[in-house]
Amino acid sequence: MSQTPDISIFSPTFLANPFPLYQQLREQAPVFWSRELGAWLISRYADVKMLLTDERATPDQKAWSGYPELKNSAQPTEHVQWALDATLLLCHGAQHARMRRFANTPFQSQGCGRIARVTEQVVHEVLEGFSGRKEIDLLADFSAPIRIKVMGRLFGAGFKPEEEEFLVTGTNLALGFLEPSLAPEAISRNEGALRGFRALVENVIRRGREAGAQDSILGDLLAPNREGDRLSDEEVLSLVFSFLLAGTEANGSLITMGVLLLLEHSAQLAHLQREPDRYPDAIREILRYRSFTKFLPRYLKEDIPLHGSVMKQGQIALLLFQSAFRDPETFENPDVFDVMRKRQHELLAFGAGPHRCVGERMAEIEAVIALREFFKRFPKATLRGDEADWVKHHMLVAVPRSVPVVPVLLS
Repeated sequence: MSQTPDISIFSPTFLANPFPLYQQLREQAPVFWSRELGAWLISRYADVKMLLTDERATPDQKAWSGYPELKNSAQPTEHVQWALDATLLLCHGAQHARMRRFANTPFQSQGCGRIARVTEQVVHEVLEGFSGRKEIDLLADFSAPIRIKVMGRLFGAGFKPEEEEFLVTGTNLALGFLEPSLAPEAISRNEGALRGFRALVENVIRRGREAGAQDSILGDLLAPNREGDRLSDEEVLSLVFSFLLAGTEANGSLITMGVLLLLEHSAQLAHLQREPDRYPDAIREILRYRSFTKFLPRYLKEDIPLHGSVMKQGQIALLLFQSAFRDPETFENPDVFDVMRKRQHELLAFGAGPHRCVGERMAEIEAVIALREFFKRFPKATLRGDEADWVKHHMLVAVPRSVPVVPVLLS
């Protein structure tokens, strides 16, 4: 193990600017045991990519040495256990292959056309609502309504007002079950959040069935595949849960990050205003430069030697995406935000290998339309307040809080 001094990912210094510490790790301890987290920190791009596709490392938390204690916790864990078994992100083997075949359908060419059509409608409606306003809250007024309304319409049922309110904060809380923790308060919080989230998913499926689920993601999941096979009711519940959990939070975070970065880099925004066809390239650069995923855990199914250390079976390896995407061995001038950057390396923001996110195209389509139309309508928008204030909602996702970074002056 490296003798590099331990670091705290919860310290104000790290949260304010983690990149100097990431550089220290890449240079001095690319495989670093964090006593604070009880996990290995993997900071170089090549190593992160390797562990995303290595069969010796799995997203399945049941391979973690602490899982038996979690399962036998005195705290109720019914919904946590269900989520660990149900989400597409964590299942593997034959179950994962079967589920993924059905999960891919809504994101093929016809489905992407539907996503673009719905997103155009929602973004237009949201922007029309800003008529006469001089200032908006970027999260509450723009990215949150887009991510929630788009997802609701794509499922063919829409969300009730109380469900929309729940998704604004409840999605982030529900994602907490992905954090490997045995703390009673964390287990209790995750159980409560997932209980509410599962109830919402069940209601969305019920209303979608009643409405006929035509031309919708739910309709795609309920239909038989080419071989005549169908998903069971429990499998449909699992995939809708996975889509809502990953899609609403990640897509909204990407839109928020994108607007903030372009407001902070006016010269880069000017490139896009001259060449709006480059917005897909800009989305890739936004994901690289300020990835909304800080850490992604992998659980070791067997010992893995790497850079002089041996990561043991049952331990956790945290893949530091934000560090990997600033690795100078992979990216030229990695600390420069450049929307014209050439595509020379695979972007790992949505994973790699068999567990690469099926909703990657949806996130890109939503973000391209949202950013392009926002800056077309408000080319002179400015950020009111200080630079983005990064906070830890939970260890996997970094999003800006509503104060003070979100107020945006429209003209």
